[in-house]
Amino acid sequence: MQHYCVLVVDDSLVIRSLMTQIFEADPEITRIGAVATTDAATTYLQAQKDDVVVLDLEMPGTSGLQYLPTLNRMNIPVVVLSGHANEGSDTRGAALMLGASACFDKAHAVRESSGLIGIVKAAASRTFRLNEGDESLLAKVQARVRAEADELGIRREWTAVHS
Repeated sequence: MQHYCVLVVDDSLVIRSLMTQIFEADPEITRIGAVATTDAATTYLQAQKDDVVVLDLEMPGTSGLQYLPTLNRMNIPVVVLSGHANEGSDTRGAALMLGASACFDKAHAVRESSGLIGIVKAAASRTFRLNEGDESLLAKVQARVRAEADELGIRREWTAVHS
């Protein structure tokens, strides 16, 4: 049996508690950490190497979007859990472009907890694949950013950083 370690980063105590309860129900998820800020997440991840981070986007201080590149440098898969990352939204596209493995609507977390668990485990094992809608959204966002980089004359610099 595969075992997974999950870190939940969300400023809401209610959401952290709820996510902990949801993940505790799965016997393959053996460790669940929960912190309220990205600073606390960095400290936690320096002490423990988790398989995946479940990340809120809207938080005081450093937002989840701002924190995604840090998690990418740590080589930790991220599942964004946010009501602001609805299918087709610019926020979802930005999260995917910044390296999120997947996005899940926070409003559906309880009702569709088995789907959330499945996505988290797939991200942790690095087997998650974007659906067609997210692939298309990501391609559109990347094309828009490339066009803006061309307009600003920074295409080569942008490509070096993001390729």
